[in-house]
Amino acid sequence: ARAAFLPRRFRWLRSMRAPRSTTLLVEGIPPERQCDAELLAFFGGMFGKGAVLEAFVVKDTTCLASMLAEKEAVGNSLQQACHKWERAGKDPARRPQHLQLTKIVDSIDYFTQRKEEIACSAKAERARILAESAVAGGVNSGTGFVTFTSRADATVALGMEYTADLDQWTVSLPPALDSIRWADLMQNENAGAARAVLGIGLIVAFFVAYLPTMVCINYLAKSVDAGPMDLLWSSLAPTAGLTVMVSVQPTIMICIFRRFFTLRDDAWAQHRLLRVLLISDMIFVILVTAVGTSAVGFLDEIVRNPLNVFDLLGNRLPHATHFYMNYITLQWAFKAFNLTRATTFMKFLVWRRLYGDEIAKGMSEPEDQDSDGPGCRSARSVCAALIGIIFSTCSPGISLLVFIQFVFTRLFSGYLLCHAETRKPDLGGVFWVDMLRFLLIGLGTYVVMMSGVLYHRSKSSWPSLLAASALAYVWWAQYRFETQFRWQSLPFAELRQADDDSPSKGGRAE
Repeated sequence: ARAAFLPRRFRWLRSMRAPRSTTLLVEGIPPERQCDAELLAFFGGMFGKGAVLEAFVVKDTTCLASMLAEKEAVGNSLQQACHKWERAGKDPARRPQHLQLTKIVDSIDYFTQRKEEIACSAKAERARILAESAVAGGVNSGTGFVTFTSRADATVALGMEYTADLDQWTVSLPPALDSIRWADLMQNENAGAARAVLGIGLIVAFFVAYLPTMVCINYLAKSVDAGPMDLLWSSLAPTAGLTVMVSVQPTIMICIFRRFFTLRDDAWAQHRLLRVLLISDMIFVILVTAVGTSAVGFLDEIVRNPLNVFDLLGNRLPHATHFYMNYITLQWAFKAFNLTRATTFMKFLVWRRLYGDEIAKGMSEPEDQDSDGPGCRSARSVCAALIGIIFSTCSPGISLLVFIQFVFTRLFSGYLLCHAETRKPDLGGVFWVDMLRFLLIGLGTYVVMMSGVLYHRSKSSWPSLLAASALAYVWWAQYRFETQFRWQSLPFAELRQADDDSPSKGGRAE
């Protein structure tokens, strides 16, 4: 899978157009270099003036962004008032009005005038920022972008170390322009570190409360009397707590990430969400029956005697196969519900009454990126695959259910991604690499569980030891996966070819 992935990854990298392909994101710029001229002079001195095309430091535009947000809100109100008047046949006697402070005003005239006032204020604020940005510090932040004349020069700059301080002059590939989180790039580093500590504390608190909350939901679900549907409900109730927690977890996690962590863009926020969900799904979904009601107690038992992991997984997990069969079956309903795009459709119906069809269509997109974004969808696919792998030997029927799950995923997601949803920023396979990495971890879990099963059900320990020896191969495969392939950037030989084939070497985006 990794070998087949590399040509696709390199093709994606080669297709990246300038200036993104020749630009680097620079973080940790020292205070004395925090202006456009100084940043350009620094990299120009390193690589020569002909190698660096332009350099810009991110400015603190908090006030300007607030003005533009207000201007957009006023513009939406103006469009709403105009749409309301059009529905009234543009009768002068029925022009929209509203109460502004203590008097009734004409809505269209008021919002038009207010929009012009904000535009003038924003123009003055923009001029102030440009004037102050000529001097290092001030409105200039510690983050910037440097554009080189060729992709080869940008790749060389990406691999260099500029100072002994790892927090200064940190370079990386830039995110897509339409998904950059500018507010995060311009924030103070010390304040960002303090918020990150608070965010980590909230994540830990959420996971501490995860299992007790799930147990309470399961208890309440089992106590419900469904009447004639009691037989069906009794089969689904044991997975109710897990389903609820899995559904709300992405929303809680992405809210914590966006408020307390520095994120370069929305795509990398989804990638961080993917990693957290993969870890939590492994612990609280796949290993939940082995963990029991206390994750701390489970870890304490493993730390005291690491070999107990074979006994715990081999003795507890096989008895939960029906639980996971019910869980996988319940996911089919969620797949079918996502196909309807009910939430997006309801938003469209609401906005259409206020703004009309065209504007309402744009305002209702995209779909909820917490539970339907690439991070959550990728994590769910990996979780389903691991359930099929780990429990396939103990309960072969679960393999068929997981296969049906992926058939639905291919049909429904294939339609949604290609024909219904708007296009999202792409990281070129970063999600795929993490998904493969956790599949290998799942294979190790499968080996450990089956070794424990054979230990409990065999008269001798030799079958268990023979099965456990497969961990050596899993470890070797994981090591080879991490070290043998270089996929993050193009090989230097292909860089030259990409520069020769590129229609434009550098320059601004059109």
